[in-house]
Amino acid sequence: NISDEDGGFWTVLYLFRKHDNKSSDDGTTPFRYSLAGYITLFHFHAPFRKPSPGIIVRVCQALILPTYQRAGHGSDLLFSVHEYADSYLNEYASSSTGMDIVEVNVEDPAPGFVALRDSVDYKRFVSLVESSPDLKYKKYPVTNKEYFQPAPDGGLSLSSLL
Repeated sequence: NISDEDGGFWTVLYLFRKHDNKSSDDGTTPFRYSLAGYITLFHFHAPFRKPSPGIIVRVCQALILPTYQRAGHGSDLLFSVHEYADSYLNEYASSSTGMDIVEVNVEDPAPGFVALRDSVDYKRFVSLVESSPDLKYKKYPVTNKEYFQPAPDGGLSLSSLL
């Protein structure tokens, strides 16, 4: 229970790769699974948060194993965190604790994770604007070309940004 004096609780989300099991002729399962990554979440009550108290979900660790990096799995996991928060809000919050998840944040993010989080936030924002029935958002077209430019082939350097 989030309202206990223990200070919160942990959740771990795992990402697995599903492999075909070539030796499944003997009646064993036709698939194998291997760990591709995980993300840990700490939930805690924030009674003095403005404008309303609630539960904060903090991403504490995130890891995609090297063989699975640069394939979009980090984005998928971070999207899953937001889906988890939305489902928690819809299924558990009001009935079990009477509180909502009011924030999803990251504990001491590395620069690469900041870029990943910004990209995921932008994609979530675009999908929200595109699905909004309110037409006032439609007059501001939001596309990747307007807000993001591809990085040069050699990568970014401080001198190229100045």
